[in-house]
Amino acid sequence: MARPVSGHYLIVRRDFGGLELPHLSLGGREGVLPIFSSEKAAERFLASRLPGDGWRVRGFSRGEVISLLFAFGEGVRWMAPDPESPAREGGGPRPMSRGAFIEFLAG
Repeated sequence: MARPVSGHYLIVRRDFGGLELPHLSLGGREGVLPIFSSEKAAERFLASRLPGDGWRVRGFSRGEVISLLFAFGEGVRWMAPDPESPAREGGGPRPMSRGAFIEFLAG
């Protein structure tokens, strides 16, 4: 049976304990998790920013993203929706707090 179409794409890597998520510096904050609304954008980001073996793009439903954020807990404090999108007013995409992003997804 085919998986439902995903609405969110993350870059992930399998390690011995499960999934590993990349973190980057953005908007003066460290440890920001990039999340993408398109698979192609995530693949471009992966190709340009994350050297190394094992990283891949994976689609997640809204509920899966929320579950993942709760599973990683405070290890994921900031989210960067579509970090490679064109600059918006005020200097481009800004990181959102984990709590604000969960509220956005749940809303």
